[in-house]
Amino acid sequence: MRSIIFTLLLFTGYFAFSQINTPRVSPATKVEQMVGLTELKLEYSRPSMRGREIFGNLVPFNKIWRTGADNSTKISFSTDVVIAGQTVNSGTYSVFSIPNQKEWDVILYSDTEIWGVPRDWSEEKIVFSSKFSVNQIDKAVETFTVSFNKLTNNDVSLNISWENTSVDIKIEVPTKSMVEKDIQKVLNNNPKASDFYAAAVFYRQENIMLDKALEWMNKAIEMTESPKFWQYRQQSLIMAANNKYKNAVEAAKKSLCGNCVAFDISPRMEKCMPGKISDDDGRLGYCWMHSFKCHSARTCRTWAKGGPITKDSVSYDWQERKENG
Repeated sequence: MRSIIFTLLLFTGYFAFSQINTPRVSPATKVEQMVGLTELKLEYSRPSMRGREIFGNLVPFNKIWRTGADNSTKISFSTDVVIAGQTVNSGTYSVFSIPNQKEWDVILYSDTEIWGVPRDWSEEKIVFSSKFSVNQIDKAVETFTVSFNKLTNNDVSLNISWENTSVDIKIEVPTKSMVEKDIQKVLNNNPKASDFYAAAVFYRQENIMLDKALEWMNKAIEMTESPKFWQYRQQSLIMAANNKYKNAVEAAKKSLCGNCVAFDISPRMEKCMPGKISDDDGRLGYCWMHSFKCHSARTCRTWAKGGPITKDSVSYDWQERKENG
């Protein structure tokens, strides 16, 4: 008996003090994702099938599973979120599940520093629990995967996939209410043009209060000494959303190179350009900013209000600036 115990201790000690680093069978991974203004984090281990039958065998049906391997899978929310109609407070939780063939019970558990399923499982530590449908997928997922998909400003799908099973869990975040609060605070305290612009663009993206979005965008452009093409583009989109199509077209035209301060269609430049000087979409001209032939219907990140150049004198001024550096 003593010989057996001594052998076991020797065997254990041999591996406990090994200096050789070997890879984990189920590698750990971390995933971070911003959803609107909420940060979501995942920490979990990724076992692989390796020829094994997973659900109904390695992972039994109708039993609590750690939803991964090794330490418990953890998920963190920087703000309160809503899952299946239930509010989950900001914080970090362990993710457990009870797999079945047609649906899973997904559980968020307040205890996070645990290995596998705790022996002293407590119903009082369950923060969230709900059922989610199982989707069968044709191509088997070899390595257990938890990911964030179908991302919008207001929600995201937490997807759990392994073997031929996939489960989607929709997580809603409070982006709208957070931005609304910020908009009210900033716009009531000496706002800048950029503040009006950001508020207007957000309302257009969310398709809410479009009349107010147009009011704010017009205010932003009025406050800007030399509006950029992308500001006019957003103005045109908001006008169209308000069914002001004629105004939208005019605003869109302002964002094109044909209205750029460096777009040269002066008589002297037209004589220099070979071939046709126009087509069905607009005029051809010369861009003094980038020194190449350009088209009035294009847009450019260095677009500047004030064009086009139609006088030879202005064209010569640009040429002289270019030649003198």
